[in-house]
Amino acid sequence: NDMQGHWEELPVDQPLNNHLVNLLNSLKADILNNQPAKRWSFYNFYQKAAAVLFIPLLLGTTYLSFYLFSDQPRAMAAIHSPIGARTEFVLPDGTSGWLNSGSKLTYPVNLDGQAFFNVVHQFDEKFLVKTSNLIIEVLGTSFDVSAYANDSEINVVLLEGQVKVQGHNRNGALIMVPDQKLSINKLDWKSTISLVNAQEQISWTQGVLRFDGEPLSEVMKKLGRWYNVDFEIRDEQLKRYSFRATFKDEQLDEILRMIALTTPIKYEAYRVITNPDFT
Repeated sequence: NDMQGHWEELPVDQPLNNHLVNLLNSLKADILNNQPAKRWSFYNFYQKAAAVLFIPLLLGTTYLSFYLFSDQPRAMAAIHSPIGARTEFVLPDGTSGWLNSGSKLTYPVNLDGQAFFNVVHQFDEKFLVKTSNLIIEVLGTSFDVSAYANDSEINVVLLEGQVKVQGHNRNGALIMVPDQKLSINKLDWKSTISLVNAQEQISWTQGVLRFDGEPLSEVMKKLGRWYNVDFEIRDEQLKRYSFRATFKDEQLDEILRMIALTTPIKYEAYRVITNPDFT
C-alpha cells in the first residue's frame, strides 16, 4: 500500500528518480513472489527430467528429442543413434543403457534397432520393451535386444536378472535366465535358446566388434552400420562364408585388409560424391 501511494502521487510527466525505480523493482519482485507455487513446481519437474535425459547424452554422439505435454503424466522422449555411432542414454525412470548404430528408442519404450538396458527395479511398475513383434517384460535386470527392421533375426541376450519374452498377442511367454540368448527367425518365427557368454555378447557397448562364426553377409551388414558405409557382395557363395574375429578401435581399411587375408575375397573401395561441384 505504501508503494502504491508513492506511485499515485507521482506526476505523469515527471521522470522516475532512483528511489522510485527501486520501489518499482521491489513491487515487481513482490508480485512474482506471490505467484502460485504449483506453476513453478511443474516447470522445475520437467526441467529436472530434461537434465536427466540430456546431460548424459552430451557425452556421446546423440540426437535427442524431448517432448513435454502438460496433459500427460509422463515425459515422452525419442532417442536416435545415427549410423556410425553408439549412444549412451538415461531414461526418466532411471534406466540406463546404450543404443547401437542406426537405432531409435522412444519412451515409453519402443525399440527399432539394438539396445542394451540396465533397468532400475520399481515395485509398482513393470518395465516393458516393445519391438515390432515382441514384448519383453522385466523387473530389474540387464539385457540386450537386437531388433533391426531389416535383419532376419531378433535376438535377446540376458546378462542379469530375469525377463519374460512374448509376442504381441501375449501367448507363449518364455522366461529367460542369465547367459541365455533367444534367437527368433522372422521368416518362419521359429525360436532357439542357446547358452552364451553374455558379457561378450554386449561387448559392442564398449566399442568392441565381435564375430563368432557369422555369415559374411551379416558381418558386412554390421560393419556398414558401425562405420556408416554400404557394402555389396557380388558372390552369393561368399555371403554364407563363416567369419570369426574381434576388433576394437580399428580403422575400417584395417578391418577390410584383415578380412581379405583370412577369407577368399577381394574388395574395391568407391567414394560416392553426391555434389560434384562441392570441393
